[in-house]
Amino acid sequence: MSLNWLEINEILAEIPIEGSFLREFHQLDQHSLVFELYNRSNKFKLFISLDNRNCRLHLLEKKLSNPRTLPRFAAFLRAHLKNGKVKECSQVGAERIIKFSITKGSRSERSSQGEQSEQSEQSEYSEYSEYSEQSERQYLLWIRLWGGAANVIVTDINNLILDCFFRRPGKGEITGGYYNPAEELKERRPKKEYSIRPLPGPGSFNQKIEAFYFALSREQQLKELKHTIAQALQDRENRLLASIQGLAKKKEEYEGSEHFKIQGDLIISNLHAVRKGSKWLHAFSFEDPEREIEIELDPTLTPAQNAEWYYEKHRKAKKGAFRIEQEINELKQSLKEIEKKRLLAVNLESPEELKMLFPIRPKQQRKKDRALSVPGLTYYSAGFRILVGRTAQENDTLLRKFVRGNDYWLHLRDYPGAYIFIKSRAGKSLPLETLLDGANLALFYSKGRKSGSGDVYYTKVKYLRRVRRGRIGLVIPTQEKNLFVKLDQARMERLKGSDLTY
Repeated sequence: MSLNWLEINEILAEIPIEGSFLREFHQLDQHSLVFELYNRSNKFKLFISLDNRNCRLHLLEKKLSNPRTLPRFAAFLRAHLKNGKVKECSQVGAERIIKFSITKGSRSERSSQGEQSEQSEQSEYSEYSEYSEQSERQYLLWIRLWGGAANVIVTDINNLILDCFFRRPGKGEITGGYYNPAEELKERRPKKEYSIRPLPGPGSFNQKIEAFYFALSREQQLKELKHTIAQALQDRENRLLASIQGLAKKKEEYEGSEHFKIQGDLIISNLHAVRKGSKWLHAFSFEDPEREIEIELDPTLTPAQNAEWYYEKHRKAKKGAFRIEQEINELKQSLKEIEKKRLLAVNLESPEELKMLFPIRPKQQRKKDRALSVPGLTYYSAGFRILVGRTAQENDTLLRKFVRGNDYWLHLRDYPGAYIFIKSRAGKSLPLETLLDGANLALFYSKGRKSGSGDVYYTKVKYLRRVRRGRIGLVIPTQEKNLFVKLDQARMERLKGSDLTY
């Protein structure tokens, strides 16, 4: 729901843009700009949204956070238009296009590099107003608030494009192109009848517009977040159900392995009939003495060793069935946790709380992570990424290609097990809870898991020393510290759900 041309006209009528100086520029995200302006009487901020759904321009009173890095177009505006004076601000006919005529002179540039931060607003204005007209450089800044084709374009006075917020080569909206709104307006259809909406709330029309659109944006953001979270939960639920189905098939195979024990028993019962080097044994079934069973033998083993081989297969099958049953129960518990999270996401009405509880990562980062093909398992804790190498090969690959010196390495003492790596974050110290998460993973993915507790030692990757001519992935830690942990099932369940972040 974008502004119509009458509403834009009403907004501009309330803002003293002409004669003001452009103090600063901020690009908040992929479709929003903020201009800071000031004149003799006051200073103010102008908010511009090029979002297809909510194209608009209005005064900004709400405090918004700026990105840490300066985006391209904001950097261009600072370099060329900062401290420029707005000579004219007008709407192009009855269209949703605003034209800024901006002049910038050498005197204003010199003062901006010197003592500007020490001067008051009044003295700045006085000094800027004294620069020579002969040294002025003139720019045109066009704000086009067309849904689906919104843009901010900077040209010289001859309509040669210097840069654009959105670069669209197909439309010629690139540096070196030509932009003249009059030519665009020739192709426009006749305008519909518009009116100024009677928005609720107190204050000026700018204040009403700001309140209305930020409330609308918050509602849209909440809806999109809930949809994204619901989709992520559904994807994870589908993966868990597929895993349970696969494990159930394996369990059926293991449970059908009772015949291994029977075959071993038959071999023992017929030792007198088996010769070393035989490939087959023909014996009658215990349950049906009239039915003959054929049992394959290893000719390199003795009859007793062949029987033990079948007994060992039976023992492994029983252990495997028990282990799979445990895994199925754990996955079913994860399904219950997903249902709890689904209900929580439905009931929450705060985008901030949703982002904190469900830190969905951007699609670009998810694609980047998938392209890297990180081996092993990946978990997330308080914004930190935790990598788990389950085999010697995975451990070695992670060490060589996916971790750096300041990342943390964890391993359970005195037991074989996984290498756990906690990726460091610039300017962030490692939280204790994240360290405990990594320690629990080190215990869980180790031979010491059944004990339920153990000593985990940890150090930074740069303090690991490879063993010369040692086994693959083998390292010796130095400057390590010790952490005693007990396996925390609730913590593990939370970590298992952390792949919602990708």
